Amino acid sequence: MHFKTIRTLLGSGFANALPFTAMMLSLLFTQGVSTAFAQTVPGGDIQEEQLRTWQLIYGSESSSLTNRPVWNAIYLNLQEEIDGTGSWLYRDYTTRRYELPYGFEAGLFSPLIQTTTNSQVPYGGNNEAAWYGRGTSLELQGGFWITSDYFTVTFRPHLVRHGNNDFNEPRFIPRNGDDDPFYVAEGIGDIIDMPYRFGPESYNTADWGYSSVRLHYRAIETGFSTEPLTWGGNIQYPLMMSRNAPGVPHWFAGTRSPLTLPYIGSVEFRWMLGFPQDSPYVDEYDGNPAEEGRFLNAFNITYSPRWVPNLHIGHTRAFHSIRDERESTRSMIFDIFDPYQLKRLRERYGGRDEVPVRNELRSYYFRWVWPESRFELYGEFIRDGVLWDSRDLISSARHHAGYGFGIQKLFDAPLARKYRFQAEFTNLTPSGLQEVRPQKHIYSDETISQGHTNRGQVLGAAIGPGSNSQFFAVDGYSENGRFGLYFQRLADNNHFHFDFDRTQNRERVGTGWGDYWRHRTDLTFGTRFLYDFGSWILTGDISWTRLMNYGRFEYGVFGRGISISSYDPTDKDVENMKVQFGLQYRF
Repeated sequence: MHFKTIRTLLGSGFANALPFTAMMLSLLFTQGVSTAFAQTVPGGDIQEEQLRTWQLIYGSESSSLTNRPVWNAIYLNLQEEIDGTGSWLYRDYTTRRYELPYGFEAGLFSPLIQTTTNSQVPYGGNNEAAWYGRGTSLELQGGFWITSDYFTVTFRPHLVRHGNNDFNEPRFIPRNGDDDPFYVAEGIGDIIDMPYRFGPESYNTADWGYSSVRLHYRAIETGFSTEPLTWGGNIQYPLMMSRNAPGVPHWFAGTRSPLTLPYIGSVEFRWMLGFPQDSPYVDEYDGNPAEEGRFLNAFNITYSPRWVPNLHIGHTRAFHSIRDERESTRSMIFDIFDPYQLKRLRERYGGRDEVPVRNELRSYYFRWVWPESRFELYGEFIRDGVLWDSRDLISSARHHAGYGFGIQKLFDAPLARKYRFQAEFTNLTPSGLQEVRPQKHIYSDETISQGHTNRGQVLGAAIGPGSNSQFFAVDGYSENGRFGLYFQRLADNNHFHFDFDRTQNRERVGTGWGDYWRHRTDLTFGTRFLYDFGSWILTGDISWTRLMNYGRFEYGVFGRGISISSYDPTDKDVENMKVQFGLQYRF
């Protein structure tokens, strides 16, 4: 499987990475591990939620949680420090371990069955291999792990029956005749593989989920994995890599606990060489299917300075390439070491036309935890494209760029043992720079038309290209679980709204008045809960969303005798109920 990639890793190009490799190896033999690592903790699992909340009390020096999934030992080590009682928050959800011959251990991942129903339109994100269309979707997850001091195998597939009933099709969907829509992204279907609907009927998915084969020694690991990766500190919408799409099958090397750097702090990193897959619809409408598929080369590194406890700063970089259009697999592997500036790239490759065709993204993030205040602040800045030089970065910092930041706070109040407040703001809508310099939709690409996606879903923030979001939540913890309320405002692809409005002949030319009354905006009010009754855990998420100006059906009319005082947009709104229940058994 991908033997060409393995061969090239052993080729002469590997010399480019020797200094970095030597540094990592020298650090490797100075690291110790206090307890067995066992298995990784799947993203979105109860243990991951507990771990991040515990860090608000006890600090984040054991792991930055910016390179997920993390190993179970991170959870176990912090759990040993906990002295709280009487609250579900502190409950130990470590699964039972079984001794096997020859120093191996085994265990089972807790099985989960979950249903999600949307009443009117597809809605939802951060659901890995699932896609929540209109109707009811059913998910099954579970599996096992086997581990030893040097070798670990995890098998946790994700099986989905997707509800995919008919719904009111948005306006800006290209068609091949009245009854034959192209299943592509609304408005921007030829520059990203993000179908507005996955075909005309229900379908099934069998995904490998959180499955992997890993070799490891102390704090270093390598292997092959299909796990969805989550990079950076953002909770709702990580910008580079998130749980919004199925995991990309990939080879990797990295850390499974922080590597201590004498006198200056610690680092965590992961380098992945992956093979994103297209949806069945990528070549329907001006697409660019690749005979040999895509190649994803991505790197994430986090540094935690010694003199500022619980501060973590990091950087990610990712390249999408078409394998049959590059000179060799080796050249794609070492893209990660290329210069950051287009000016330097052209010098390195010998001219503008010699620079490889690829889609580059990079992000910078931080996470800072104050255990004394039970508070954390985090954020991430992403740029989808190559800058010309440092002056370009300074003068046009928001070119092809977006950002997200948030806070999380744990506090005491009546009626519950503890409360957790969350707020997160995400902006992938272009800045005013658009007036003088064109900007691409983040995660899209005109040359590699699949964009930053895997199997038809965005690998980054679930809100998608051109959107922005404001999210708020409060959860209360009791003895047997938690109960919370949340609110979100989501402006859906304002980038497309602005681009389309510029094409219209406005009634009052030069005044700047356009369609400012009909942005595609969603308002969501929801409740979420978790209840532990013995070996069973019931989870739920029920929300109501008003999708304002759903479908963008009358774009282009505003300003031609129709104004804010004469147009009633509410008849174009849609109301959707999303009801999700999950049942999990803990061994």
